[in-house]
Amino acid sequence: MEIILEEELDKEGKVIAYAEGSCSLTGATYKTAKFKLNDYERWKDGVLIQNSLHYLSADDREFIKTQISPMGWSQMFG
Repeated sequence: MEIILEEELDKEGKVIAYAEGSCSLTGATYKTAKFKLNDYERWKDGVLIQNSLHYLSADDREFIKTQISPMGWSQMFG
């Protein structure tokens, strides 16, 4: 999975990014919604992902944590 930086900044001048990569179960490409890079870095520094990236869907947060897409979870658990 890669973190892709956008050329745009948000209203506060913060860097915008998104995560994209292959699902570790299906191999299919998945791309998250855009998020603030500093919020991602807060998660990497130990803040709970549901607190630092609260505005992302649970599916997007799960992909960032595990590299498993919604389709991968469906295949695994039906």
